[in-house]
Amino acid sequence: MFSQLRSHFGTAGLVVAVVALVAALTGGALAANGGGADPATASAKAKKGPRGKTGKTGPAGPAGPAGPAGPAGPAGPVGPAGAPGAPGASVTTSVEPAGANCAQGGSKFVSGGTAAYACNGADGTTGFTKTLPVGETLKGVYAWTGTSSPPGAFAEISFGIPLAAPLDGAHTLYITPDTPPTANCSGSVNNPTAASGYLCVYQASTTVKALGIAPPDLSGEGTSVAGGIVVLEATATPASVRGSWAVTG
Repeated sequence: MFSQLRSHFGTAGLVVAVVALVAALTGGALAANGGGADPATASAKAKKGPRGKTGKTGPAGPAGPAGPAGPAGPAGPVGPAGAPGAPGASVTTSVEPAGANCAQGGSKFVSGGTAAYACNGADGTTGFTKTLPVGETLKGVYAWTGTSSPPGAFAEISFGIPLAAPLDGAHTLYITPDTPPTANCSGSVNNPTAASGYLCVYQASTTVKALGIAPPDLSGEGTSVAGGIVVLEATATPASVRGSWAVTG
């Protein structure tokens, strides 16, 4: 058959005829299956129904953790100065007669509608204490620096409130760093104490020697009602002494 076709079309014509036949067959196949698409795919597309309605929105999830704090903002501008305040109330004073506010009279001070009183003492003039009451204690300090030897080295002790009576030598005690405290002088340099009726002198340094405590006129041992003198002997050059004292009425 091919020899007959070759003789009819010739070799070149035969080739052209075969190509045309293949093209015709291929085009028919494409037309039969819908342009080359897969028949299964086309069937699936044909069977797809309409899209359903969107479902309801689900509940909100839990809140996430708080984020880190942001940086501090810049300081704001300084505000304007406030208005001046009202003037304060002055204090007025007047004499307060003897009565409910002050039994012996005194002075009245009023400020802003509030009154305060300074009353006279029981003697009608002041509250001054003439002598040291029994059981009350005075405290003070003393010091001396120099090169004198006795009887020229003295350290004075002065009572701010006079005693009711002088003290004798048995009731004036001198406590050095090497002397243990006694029952009547149980304090220390930084916390001087004295039993009732005693003067206790506490020494802090050791470059002097105390020879005794005498009245201001050095007439014996003890004190006057106003105070006493510590008589010292220098043990070094220069020498010094410092300490504290307490006296109890």
